[in-house]
Parts: sequence; C-alpha cells; structure tokens
Amino acid sequence: MEIERKFLVREPPADLDVYPVEHIEQGYLVLEPGGGELRIRRSDGRAKLTLKQGSGLVRAEEELTLARDRFKRLWPLTAERRVVKSRYRVPDEAATIEVDVYAGRHTGLIVAEVEFASVRDSEEFEPPAWLSEELTGDDRYANRTLAVDGVPEELRAYRLGDDEHAGEGVRRIVRAQIDAAIGDLEGDEPDVHSARKHLKRARSALRLVRDELGDDVYQRENTALRDAGRRLSGARDAQVMVETLDELVDDGAFADLRSRLEAGRGKAPPVDDAVAELREVRARTAVWDLDAPEVPEAFLPGFERIYRRGRKALRRARKDPTDAALHELRKRVKDLWYVSEILRPAHPKRTKRLAKRADDLSDVLGDHNDVAVLSENAGSAELDELIAPRRAKLRRRALKDGKRLYARKSGRASRRIGLRV
Repeated sequence: MEIERKFLVREPPADLDVYPVEHIEQGYLVLEPGGGELRIRRSDGRAKLTLKQGSGLVRAEEELTLARDRFKRLWPLTAERRVVKSRYRVPDEAATIEVDVYAGRHTGLIVAEVEFASVRDSEEFEPPAWLSEELTGDDRYANRTLAVDGVPEELRAYRLGDDEHAGEGVRRIVRAQIDAAIGDLEGDEPDVHSARKHLKRARSALRLVRDELGDDVYQRENTALRDAGRRLSGARDAQVMVETLDELVDDGAFADLRSRLEAGRGKAPPVDDAVAELREVRARTAVWDLDAPEVPEAFLPGFERIYRRGRKALRRARKDPTDAALHELRKRVKDLWYVSEILRPAHPKRTKRLAKRADDLSDVLGDHNDVAVLSENAGSAELDELIAPRRAKLRRRALKDGKRLYARKSGRASRRIGLRV
C-alpha cells in the first residue's frame, strides 16, 4: 500500500535544480472508472509495469520490471494517454518531497507528492510554505487524468476566477499562455500557429496591467514575447498563404506560386531559440510586482488605454484604409477581445457580448490580412485582380463592424462592463 499526500506547487524552490532528478515517461495501457490502472513507465533507462487500484490517501500498488524491448512494444499502445515529467527529490525535516515538473502539453504544471509510512505520519506532516493547495484525492490532478484530459481548466483559464486576486490572476494567465506556447513548440511536431496565438494572448494580458508592472518591466517582457513570436512567423505566414491561395483558386492554377509558397512552409522555424526566450520570461514572472487585489484598481487604466488605441486605429483606417492600417486595427481589436475574456467576472453578460463582437471583427480583419499578405508576396497582377472584390468586401465590413464596436468613448465603455462606477 502507498500512503501519500499531493500538493500544487506555484513557486518551486529557487534551488530546485541542485536536487537529485529523475526523468520520467509514463503511459497508460488500461484505465478503469473506479481508479484502477495499468501503466508503463520509463525513467533514466529503467522500465516498469505498474498496477494500481483505488484513489485518495491510500492506494494498492504492484510493480513489475519490464525489459527494454517489451517497453518499446507496449509504448505505442499508450498514445494520447501519456505524461512526461522530471521528478526532483527535495529533503524536508519530516520526509522527502517528490516534485514533479511536467513537460510537453502539461508544461507549467508542478505537483509535489509526499509518501508516508503510516496514516498518522501523513496527518502530522506540516507542509513547507512553498507547497500550495492540497490535491490529495483530487482526481483532476491524478496522472491518469492528466494523461487523458491535460492540465485542469482552472489553471489554464483565460479569465479571472470569481474571487481571484487581480494581480495574481494575470500572473497565472500569462504563465499559462507561455506554458501552453512552450508545450506547443516542444512536441514531436511543433504547432507554431497555436504557440503564436498563446503569445498574443499573453501580450494582451500584459497590456491590461501595464500600469501595475511599470513601463520598464512591461517593455522588457512585451518585447521578449514579441520577438519570440516573430521567430516563428515565417513558417506560419507561408502556411497561411498556401491555405488562402487554395481557397481562392481552382486546383492547378498558379502552380508555380504555390510551389514557391510550399517551399517557405517547409522551412523549420527556430523553435529552440523561441523556447529559451519564453522560459526566461516565465522565470521572471515570479518577481513581477502585481499587488492590486481589486479588478477596477488593477485593470481600469489598462482597459481604457487598450480601448482608446482601438478607436484611434479605427479612425486612421476609416480615413485611409490601407493594408497596414487595417492590420494595425486588427491587433488592437484582438487586444480588446482578449482582455474582455479576462474581465468576464466584472460583468459577465456585457463582457461576453463585447468579446464576441471583437472576435467576429478580428476574423474579418484576419481574412483581409491573409489575402493582403498573399497579394504582397505573390507579385501577380492576375491574382490581384482575382482577389480585389474579396478584399474590398472585407474592408467595407470591417470598417462597418469597427464603428459599432467602438461606438462609445473609453469611459463609457469601461463603465458599461463594470470597471467604472
């Protein structure tokens, strides 16, 4: 029998890397509703098959050693039911604390487990300050659940919890977006498109607390996230151009252009450099000064700045609707969309409506940007003539919807969603 307690770790010890570490790959062959599981695990070259039954504080467990070739034959059977993590053993006065730092699609999740000789020992254990909420018996954080469902929504949610501290909530949100981007990039097939989306969301969240962070910290982190995203842009832009061309023309048309774009799509982006930059930003989030606990105090200046920048971009686009002006408007609309999602608890119905309108406009502006980028890179008068009606239609709709989205001044807009009294 094993007797253990589990805890969430939000801020691991700064010297975690000095402790013994074990690298673990774990996959599940059988998962039963009552808590029964049959799993295989490889750690530092050694492989085991484990049978577990039950859940919570006390569980039944049996282990068998697996030969390497047998592990290799069984491992493919665990596809879509795996976790990868590094386990650090941190000594404590009462027991050794095993700290699991997850990787891959679980990047950012850190959990600690403490095993005891008896139930009494477990009850007398005093957790050190760096252990956060207790997770013992919480099935969402069981490895079997993580392997199937991923990280619990409460940690990844791109919005404040109903009673969540405003500053800590944004710290969590930014970390979650960075973690998700790293997870996208470290997979066997890096998902550049998804990673860039997460970075854009992280930057929007930063803009919401720019006044709290201070200009120096904000500029440093925003620049780092922007640069990481730009490293990935080439391959993604090429992919979008191929997809846009396929939507516009019949198979076989513009074959030479398509071949050229395909070649650009095939270039591997500098994923390792981007991941290194993101890890540096992730580490610095621990020292961000985000003290304001209340939503209006923390977010009012940032929201109104974001909203005013959007209105200004709309005025410029209406005056001179160039591709560059519409692209700038798109960025500002995305900011408004994202921060409206974060602020959902402030006024659920109105922030949801605001986010939906911004989302819809972002899609229209995104479609316009896709054809504009294709036109710029294609250098084909014939293609330009083909796509001109679509560009014009998208431009008209974007300006019309933008006028509706930014109909109010910033003060009235913030009052409408509950940030102003």
